[in-house]
Amino acid sequence: MINLIGENFFHPGITLLGTTAFLLFLAWEYASLFGAGNIINSIFKSLSITAGVAAHILVLTGSQFPRSLEASLIGAVIICLAGYLLYRSLIAELPRETYTSANEKPALRKTYQQGTYALVRHPALWWYGLFLTGLFIISGSKWLIISGTVWWLANLLLVVIEDIYLYPLMFKDYLSYKQKTPMLIPNRKSLSRCLETWSAKKTTH
Repeated sequence: MINLIGENFFHPGITLLGTTAFLLFLAWEYASLFGAGNIINSIFKSLSITAGVAAHILVLTGSQFPRSLEASLIGAVIICLAGYLLYRSLIAELPRETYTSANEKPALRKTYQQGTYALVRHPALWWYGLFLTGLFIISGSKWLIISGTVWWLANLLLVVIEDIYLYPLMFKDYLSYKQKTPMLIPNRKSLSRCLETWSAKKTTH
């Protein structure tokens, strides 16, 4: 019987490192919301990125399942697709003013409601899960089974906190956005809006 909590399948330090990245990101959002200085914001953001990147690299250094060339190619395609979607949702789609820290323009900050953000309010959660799936297929990393699951759940907890507590304070129109766009599970109307606005120019509503 495979021991899923044995050293071949679970590395607590790497799992904790990746989870800490989400905690640091949450700390950065809170610091931004409540008017912390640029230096503090930069520290939290830099630490979050560093911890996240390091964890996703280190998790690949453990023992691995055997995998075929075909599986590796499928994993590579999934990673490319996930990378494109993450780039689109987190960078390409968002107008510049959406990045403005809340303490600078608290009365002007609006949600972006086109493209993937017309589909659901937190599309990047699904793209991250897709990325982890592709990473597992291409690497065969045994550590990634548990670590990746924990990290996705940590991301889910992060978006719940954002949706309930942070974003209604960060964006003046977030409550109206919640009323017409599902949080995580698309519906027919949100899918239609996503397709209609997929190539729309960057404008806030």
